[in-house]
Amino acid sequence: MYKSKIILATDSFKGSINSLEICDIMTNYMSKNYPRYTPEPLPVSDGGEGFLDILAENLNLELITEIVTGPLGQNIEAKFGIKGNTAYLEMAQSSGLQKINKEQQNPLHTTTYGLGELINAAINQGANEFVLGIGGSATCDGGAGMAQALGTHFIDKDGNRIEKSMTNTLLKNLEKINLQTMQKTINNCTFQVACDVNNPLLGKNGAIYTYAPQKGAREQDLSQMEKNMKNLNRIIEKQLHKSVKNIPGAGAAGGLGAGLVAFLDANLKSGSKYILDILNFPNKIKDALAIITGEGQLDTQTEKGKIVSEIIKLGNQNNSPVYLLCGSSKFNTFTGVENIIPLNKYAETTKTIKNPTRYLEIGLDEIMQDIECKSKKR
Repeated sequence: MYKSKIILATDSFKGSINSLEICDIMTNYMSKNYPRYTPEPLPVSDGGEGFLDILAENLNLELITEIVTGPLGQNIEAKFGIKGNTAYLEMAQSSGLQKINKEQQNPLHTTTYGLGELINAAINQGANEFVLGIGGSATCDGGAGMAQALGTHFIDKDGNRIEKSMTNTLLKNLEKINLQTMQKTINNCTFQVACDVNNPLLGKNGAIYTYAPQKGAREQDLSQMEKNMKNLNRIIEKQLHKSVKNIPGAGAAGGLGAGLVAFLDANLKSGSKYILDILNFPNKIKDALAIITGEGQLDTQTEKGKIVSEIIKLGNQNNSPVYLLCGSSKFNTFTGVENIIPLNKYAETTKTIKNPTRYLEIGLDEIMQDIECKSKKR
């Protein structure tokens, strides 16, 4: 019997469930309840949570676990992948928002130090080419913590070396940067960076005003946080002679995008396009009856480099109807989408976050009924 293929390509629902689990739930439910359709799970990530797992599955990576510094200075386990001389890192493994409890989230005091430790561990494994995914961070330190872990010395206005792991708050005191030790560590290394957004470093669309509130920052702290980031940018321009503030993706992961360019000469690229190329997505959807995609929250950021927007474009080019299944949505309609199903239409958001399986199945039911109804009319 011919079974019509339906692509299941959701991103993780941040703070609730990852993309691999979502696609497993939908695949199992569809196989049991809609057997005349063939689900094809293609879990996706644009650089944030799930990035490493998806690469490991598709590229057959060896995964290595390290104990590194977490966002608040705690010891945590974090993984990276390696194949040949190339290391694959997901910054959310070491510095992600999911690594700390909600009541502890405060990007004034979080650090990317653990990411630098992971890079160093990969260098010790023989890696000299790096692919980094940098979404889902708990941080707004401009990558200073990462650079510090690799040997960069940050000097304050009194001429003293800052010993504590760098955070947004400590950027306020920064006056000089010494890269000599770090440059020996990363000698002959290249860095490709998959960004989940294309925002600049500073301003109303930058790292602080756009994303810091999502990481636990209070409204009254945003102005000072922006000043601290401006101070880091001032020193990068003055001392390192690099202009990074307006590079698309500079504001990703609390300014880590800018820091990776400034400190490591990294090349920023779209995480969405990188993953979709790895998955051979355009070819996989050629004979698809429909595509179901989604993310935790559908909002104005979705159009700024998020993988959902790329999937919608590819689906439209392929003439495959696209359905959105998300935790919550700021929109009732979205360009290029047949239907939006937010899980919080069925229950309060807190309930859907704690018990996503039940509500994913309810939402999938609604989408499948829509697909069946429309396919009969074709």
